[in-house]
Amino acid sequence: MWDKAEAIGLTVPMVNLEWAVFKDKYTSGAKTKSKKYADWLQTFANAVTNGWHKLYYIQADGQVIITSTGRAAAKLHGVQL
Repeated sequence: MWDKAEAIGLTVPMVNLEWAVFKDKYTSGAKTKSKKYADWLQTFANAVTNGWHKLYYIQADGQVIITSTGRAAAKLHGVQL
């Protein structure tokens, strides 16, 4: 998972933010709390590499930029970017 995140250009704090949002989504929501995946690490890797939570976007030059959704999530989860 880390090699994919690095290839995209995500920093460790960005992956930490993805983890905080992913964990919150799958442990607190009634609908998502009951989800069962055979491989949670792969599910998280998919969330990171496919941008499920819309926390960042990649500019044409390859630079990764945090979205306003990402900034709000970072503030909510206490993640320093």
